[in-house]
Amino acid sequence: MRTHLLVLLLAFLVPLSLINCAHAIGISPARTFLNFTPSMEAALGVTVINNENRTYDARVYVRGDLAQYVDIDAATVTLGPHTSRRFDYALKLPSWLAGPKTYDTRIGAVESASGSSMLGAVAGVEAQLWIVVPETPRPSAVEGELPPIEQQQPAQNQTEQPGQEQPGQPPVSQETALPMSAQQLGGILMIFGGGMLGIAVLGAYIKIKSGHGNRRKR
Repeated sequence: MRTHLLVLLLAFLVPLSLINCAHAIGISPARTFLNFTPSMEAALGVTVINNENRTYDARVYVRGDLAQYVDIDAATVTLGPHTSRRFDYALKLPSWLAGPKTYDTRIGAVESASGSSMLGAVAGVEAQLWIVVPETPRPSAVEGELPPIEQQQPAQNQTEQPGQEQPGQPPVSQETALPMSAQQLGGILMIFGGGMLGIAVLGAYIKIKSGHGNRRKR
């Protein structure tokens, strides 16, 4: 029974102590919005606030999506009772970021464990830095797929003339390129008709001869 009461008491006191400890340190502004532009630079800052009537050490840090593009002195400073300290930082972004997306980066301040009033509890707060990136195509220089503009040669519209040889193609003679004349077509038809007439005459001759042979046998 006593064990259960002790567990319930700890379950109530621990969250309460963490809430009180969180109010010991503050940060302002709580959130900053920026619309992305290529290679943008911005000078920003946060203010760390000591809300208690005591002195403690606070450490400033950066984490999140674009932490590598934030330059800040992540140092430990001493804050007197009910005092504040401003920390300036520089933001230098690349020429392109994938979108559409909102990048979340945090500028935080945490009380050192040695100065905490609660045993084992460390107070900390974070300011949000949100970079809003619209949907933009990836530059060709980043992709490496397209050559520089000066190296891209426009296609030339070439019209092939009769009898003119084109690079990489076999030469075409003038005769094969011209259509068949009416005289040539008439000659072909005459040859074809004469052949058909000869076949008909030969068939009639064979038929007549076979008829005479049958009469002799009778």
